[in-house]
Amino acid sequence: MAPYGLFEVLRAAGGAGARPDIAARFEPKIVARGADPFVSSVGIPLTPHSSIAKVEKASLIIICDAELQPGESPEGRWDPETAWLRG
Repeated sequence: MAPYGLFEVLRAAGGAGARPDIAARFEPKIVARGADPFVSSVGIPLTPHSSIAKVEKASLIIICDAELQPGESPEGRWDPETAWLRG
């Protein structure tokens, strides 16, 4: 699932605007290795809300996609993200 599709579902389910009379239950964020905008592997322009270096704690983390080309090794590819997840 593309990040924006999942973000939209979570935002509608728990965020402000789902029902005006109910306070937001959670606030989904897109977090990446860096906070600079980038283009996904399928051409979607993404602008993260924050970088992993600035997010110290998260109640829930969903990894919706990991790009790996045929024949490409995952070894060492996501070391900063793995370290962040392990805390």
